[in-house]
Amino acid sequence: MVAAGTAAFLILFRRRRHEGEKVFTNKDQTDISTLIEKFNLTKREQEIILLVIAGKTNKDIQDELYISLKTVKTHLYNIYRKLNVQNRLQLMNVIKGNISEK
Repeated sequence: MVAAGTAAFLILFRRRRHEGEKVFTNKDQTDISTLIEKFNLTKREQEIILLVIAGKTNKDIQDELYISLKTVKTHLYNIYRKLNVQNRLQLMNVIKGNISEK
């Protein structure tokens, strides 16, 4: 499970680096993998959470993953439920807290 999260992170990392955006450090990568494992996120949820971290909208996620908007919302609902948050801001705070705690 961690390997899949790490692979998804590396894809996002390379894409963001190529686009000239700020990227996560190796320590952040490890901490995000821990978060993924801690909350038992599925592979698709891992992909979506990494896109949310990158600042993508639901529409962007839909286009990038070739899934319907309803599917994106369903995955986000499941992510929110697993992490016990209600919106993107709270999700980012949980992620930031997870990275900062280490």
